[in-house]
Amino acid sequence: MREIANRDELETAVNAKTLTLVWYSAHWCRPCRRIDAAAAQAAADAGRITFVYCDIDKVSTAVHLHSIKRIPTFILFRDGREVQRLGSSDTAEMVAGIASAKREGVD
Repeated sequence: MREIANRDELETAVNAKTLTLVWYSAHWCRPCRRIDAAAAQAAADAGRITFVYCDIDKVSTAVHLHSIKRIPTFILFRDGREVQRLGSSDTAEMVAGIASAKREGVD
């Protein structure tokens, strides 16, 4: 999983032709930290989905660009369009949402 460092990297990831799942989080967020291991495993198992991490403190424009109202939030993008959004600190729900995103990626 690659960490997004700035707005340009975020826009490049979101506008990719392939499916990209962006994990919006922050280092101080307890619910985010609780699902870290499961999210990292989901990223490793993501198959054809590009999985990137965006710390909203480092890339603060992400909050406004993608209407992030709470963290953690996972958004699946294809060609710059939002395909699916999951905002949950529940590990089982997050894993199920990523599995659903993987099914979305099957052509």
